[in-house]
Amino acid sequence: MIGSTLRRTGGRVVLAVAALLALVASTPTAAAQDDQPDSSTRGGGAMSLVSQTTWVAPDGTIRLGLDVSGAEPTDRLTVTLHNRLRSRAQLATTVSGDGLPSRLRTMADVPVAELDPDGDGRVEITLGLQASAGDPDRQRISDFGGVHPVVVELTNGDGSTDGFVTYVVRVPDEVEHQLGLAVIQPLHTPPAIRPDGSTIFDDGTRALLTNAEAIFARAPDVPVTFQLSPETLSALDGSTEPLDGQLLEGIKELLENGHITASPFVDVDVTALVRAGMAGELGGQLELGTAVLSTDLGTSPDTTTWIDDGSLGAPGLDELERRGIRHLVTPRAALDGELPDLLVRPLDVVGDGARVSALSTDPVLQAHAGSTGSSLLDAQHLLADLAAIWFERPAYERGTALVLPEGALDPSFLDPFLTGVADSPLVDVRSIPDTIGRSDPAAIGGIDEQVEEPADRLTAQLAGPSRALDLGRHRDEVRRTRAQLDSFARVFADDPLVRTAFDFRLATSFSAALDAGERRQYVRQVRHELDEQLSAISLPDRGAITLTSRDGVIPLTVVNDSGSPATVVIELESDKLEFLDGDRIEVTLTEPHTSLTIRVRARASGVFRLDTRLVSPDDRIELAESSYTVRSTAVSGLGILLSGVAVLVLGAWWIRTARRARAATQTEQDVDDR
Repeated sequence: MIGSTLRRTGGRVVLAVAALLALVASTPTAAAQDDQPDSSTRGGGAMSLVSQTTWVAPDGTIRLGLDVSGAEPTDRLTVTLHNRLRSRAQLATTVSGDGLPSRLRTMADVPVAELDPDGDGRVEITLGLQASAGDPDRQRISDFGGVHPVVVELTNGDGSTDGFVTYVVRVPDEVEHQLGLAVIQPLHTPPAIRPDGSTIFDDGTRALLTNAEAIFARAPDVPVTFQLSPETLSALDGSTEPLDGQLLEGIKELLENGHITASPFVDVDVTALVRAGMAGELGGQLELGTAVLSTDLGTSPDTTTWIDDGSLGAPGLDELERRGIRHLVTPRAALDGELPDLLVRPLDVVGDGARVSALSTDPVLQAHAGSTGSSLLDAQHLLADLAAIWFERPAYERGTALVLPEGALDPSFLDPFLTGVADSPLVDVRSIPDTIGRSDPAAIGGIDEQVEEPADRLTAQLAGPSRALDLGRHRDEVRRTRAQLDSFARVFADDPLVRTAFDFRLATSFSAALDAGERRQYVRQVRHELDEQLSAISLPDRGAITLTSRDGVIPLTVVNDSGSPATVVIELESDKLEFLDGDRIEVTLTEPHTSLTIRVRARASGVFRLDTRLVSPDDRIELAESSYTVRSTAVSGLGILLSGVAVLVLGAWWIRTARRARAATQTEQDVDDR
């Protein structure tokens, strides 16, 4: 009698888990034919669930709060408690009202007017339980306990119905082992750092984090594991908005009881990086991300755990293991291998050489959020499913992971869910490493087998992404830019914050949220700004210099308009000059204009060329060049010596010539006298 309205709300759950149910062996139910709902319908959503107890002690009370404000006073409300489910698979069937176990008790079957005499639209249905007979007003449930469907129907005068199925869990008298549950809340956000270095902390990101902080602050006893983007936290930490500072403080408080996994600086495609030969870039992303999380949040992230969204392949897993990853959470669909239908134990996931302990998310658990159109009902179905998992193997230490929806943080879903797991005697929320470490590992031999030797552990491989990013071109551009940035950092060694800002932008360019064109903008903008700042260091225009002596000095002025101290190397070259302090001079420019004197010695007089170059200390970047004309009027020592020798030779020749002339004249006179 629940009708087609209930079938529609449950239909999405059935579709989501149909593939899994095809693998799960059917368990006969105790439902009688006359307990099956008919196909009549009532539209309009005249009734909804607003509160309920989930965990009921052996002598506790079931309470259901309903909103019937859309119903007519003459509509008839029927609430029926059914016998417990015999298997977890039966829950997925009964969500839509099919395959219900037999009725235990009718909790209500009266017109709405009798339950809501004041007409405020709110009614409460209660039923006490007892473990032994004695009170006819209470329902005796004396067995081990279990998950019990509760069918709620609203029937109007023409017989059409509106309704839904929720579940209560009758808790067993004793619980030896709880089901370990790693609750993971991803908070992926688009990059806040833009190509030009500005930070735009958009309203969507701010709303997401604000909503998350408010919701999880109301459940301080639930140690949720968060995935946060270090790039986003860095932007939040640098924001000048007072409310952003308060938000950051709120996130810090969340992590006092919760956990945070180490993350790359931005969300990257690990497998694509490794395939592109950029394993070092992955290491840099992880180091930068860990440093930001530790600094901005004041807590150490879990650097041993990786949460896979299905994009991880074997090469990526190998590299992550090499960098310290020992625990993995991955979707069931991302695994290849012979796996049991219900996998709520840790298994080993292997790559080409790696082996890590892993939890696979269960597709049925993941399907509950947003499945019925009622957030509260979704939460109750999820809690009931966790209880059904526990009841299947209560004597085993088991554990699983649940990744909460990240697109829209819905408090009407998360509040009852978080309250439910906090109050649960069957479920214990733990960190991922703790969930893995305290659970019995899955065995090759089957769901009920125990692992005695390492070879007995169940193993699976990663199916790998169907398509990975092609980062080849981006790799080449980033490598060229990083080489330029390394040289830049040697020039401006006293200003490390400048280097850090450029590093952040290059790291952001690897975000999987960006397309190829957007990535290119980050790299090219960084190169443009590097060139622009380096071009602020220059030499004056060419000029003429005169040396009036053999040893002299050449004045040289270096311009630094960058606004930061810069270390450069001056290279000197000339065929006719000797540089007394060497032809490479390293100097730190602390002023806009730095005047230097270059001590030289001229090898010759005349006019010749002096070439000067400014380069980075590692010689990779030429900053400036200039040429000077040098005129030397000085005479060298050798020239003086040669000139002296020439004078002496000329003098000797002149004297000898004069003597010869006088001797010849005297001879002529002597001849004449005779």
